[in-house]
Amino acid sequence: MKTFMSALQQRKERLRACAQALLPIGGKPGHDYVFIARNSTAKAKWAHLLKDVEKALESLQ
Repeated sequence: MKTFMSALQQRKERLRACAQALLPIGGKPGHDYVFIARNSTAKAKWAHLLKDVEKALESLQ
């Protein structure tokens, strides 16, 4: 159970960091965003994760 919780926490932290990096650039003021982490989020390369989040934000424009 401890391993599952640490993996979950790691995914949340990585998505939070992506949001902090990209929402000021690609997000709309006054809007809320929900990010859902998949299992691969914890192990994805940082550049790939940033690109995926950026692409998701662009699709909302």
